[in-house]
Amino acid sequence: MERSHLHEEVGNILESLYGEQADEISVQLARHFQEAGIRPKALEYFAKAGNKALHLSAYAETMAYFGKALDILKALPPSPERDRHELSFQIPLAASLQATQGYGAPEVASACERIRELCQKMEGSPPVFYALYFLANFHWLRAEHGAALELTEQMMNLAQRAADPLSLAMTHALRGIISFNLGNLSAAREHLDHTNAFYNPKEHAHLAFVYGLDPGLLSWFGTVCVLCCLGYPDLAAEQSRKMLAVARQVDHPFSLTTALAIDTLFHLLRRDARALEERGREVAALAQEKGFLFFVGVGLFKIGWVSARQGRLEEGLAQIHQALDIYRATGVRFTLTEVLGSLAEAYGMAGQIEKGLEFMSQALAEVERGGERYYEAELHRLKGVLLLRKAEREDRPSWEKEAEACFRRSLVVARLQQAKSFELRTATSLGRLLQKQGKESEARKLMLRILEKEG
Repeated sequence: MERSHLHEEVGNILESLYGEQADEISVQLARHFQEAGIRPKALEYFAKAGNKALHLSAYAETMAYFGKALDILKALPPSPERDRHELSFQIPLAASLQATQGYGAPEVASACERIRELCQKMEGSPPVFYALYFLANFHWLRAEHGAALELTEQMMNLAQRAADPLSLAMTHALRGIISFNLGNLSAAREHLDHTNAFYNPKEHAHLAFVYGLDPGLLSWFGTVCVLCCLGYPDLAAEQSRKMLAVARQVDHPFSLTTALAIDTLFHLLRRDARALEERGREVAALAQEKGFLFFVGVGLFKIGWVSARQGRLEEGLAQIHQALDIYRATGVRFTLTEVLGSLAEAYGMAGQIEKGLEFMSQALAEVERGGERYYEAELHRLKGVLLLRKAEREDRPSWEKEAEACFRRSLVVARLQQAKSFELRTATSLGRLLQKQGKESEARKLMLRILEKEG
């Protein structure tokens, strides 16, 4: 019997014996049918093996099986059906590459470009919506917000034409996160509230395996950060606890790692060193165990900030620099303004004011380059703090005036964004400077304005 016929016969026998449980041996079946030259069945079972691996967060196996499926597709003639198959394989392949290699890896960029080409050929089918979601996610994490917003507009149009509330909710989740990044806090809250009202963990937690990250949790992540910036720390803390509780119940390590990472962002915004260190170490350990390189960087960044705050300056600076290297290696620019700003702050603590100002310039340049503005007010405040230290060291009043200008710029940004938490922090810094300058009346008016708003 010819080898190909033998593989076909073995495959058919195994498929018949296992019946409805044939998926349990999908890898073996895929290989037998591949050797037999029966491409449709080989594709079917490699896809099933890939999806099974994806549900187990076994990303290396996911990439291997979908890679084999794509190799088979290359031998098929062009057709709409072939394109649909390829798109359904490229999405989980690219998501796995992102999780393990980072958003800037050449393989990820190549997969995304192919997804874009396939989307241009197809319209309206569910895989196209998934692909657009994936591409939008890819771009906002690289701080390419214009491209991300354009993709979410396409998603919104598809969801509305299909009258699909689930797709609409997923689109609002992404729009909310992007709006937060851009510093549009009220718009962000509106979008996120839409998704939060729709999302039910018991019904929708499985979406983590469709989108690579639980979109409902993504919306909760954004809500935590928005509430904190808007000046509702207690509500943000409550939302964060809820988010983490659900994330720990969902059997999806990448979603849990993301939830822990966002929780570190919340604690950094609150400047809660104790909670930040605990969560930062948890993120780094889990990310290291699962091979999520970017999140190793997130954990190191937060651990480094705490080390610097606690006086272990050399250790803290080294950890934040290591995190910055990981950010750059993975291509992720989300929260990069925070990393650069915290590095500037740490250098200021170490007495290296010029070095701190150098990194602060990089942080503010990143604000303008990518439009990540949620941390902009705090960056101007931290720059003012550095300039005050420079004024004290060099006994030059001009630096003090420049510091005051930074504080006032910070207030303008915070008020435009309605970011009350940053406004209060900056008002405190400016109030102290005004008192030092003998402007007690202005300092009182400034603080009273803040207190009236809080009331």
